[in-house]
Amino acid sequence: MEIKEVIRRISRYQANVENLQLEKTRLLNEIDNLDQEAIKIKEYRWQAQNRFKSRIDKLAGLDGYSSRNIKNLKGKLQCINSLEAGRSYVASAMSTIDSMLRDIETAIRNRSDRIYEINQQLCTYENNIEQLRIKKRRMESK
Repeated sequence: MEIKEVIRRISRYQANVENLQLEKTRLLNEIDNLDQEAIKIKEYRWQAQNRFKSRIDKLAGLDGYSSRNIKNLKGKLQCINSLEAGRSYVASAMSTIDSMLRDIETAIRNRSDRIYEINQQLCTYENNIEQLRIKKRRMESK
């Protein structure tokens, strides 16, 4: 192998290292953005839970309508607004929010896995660059 070929390989490996570092930075920024989204969604979920809990607590005062022959109004409205009732729109909304959070966690995990792969590739390239530099020095000293 000629010295020109060694220099060319070193340059190519250095370009690959730069590209991988840019990709790693981009992925880290995406992870930060996803973390911020998850925090916002968790805050929204917490607010929604409190809002629906407050609504259910207010339903306790509807027993006064039983004198007008309206029975079990409190129970029916609690079922609609319940966080636990599977058919309630509130439970459906919480399920959707949980699904969004799982999707974000999956996206973060995928990006973290790619960053791990990049780090391994960077180590390989750095080792190759160092070996080629040693080879280049030996060729120059001859």
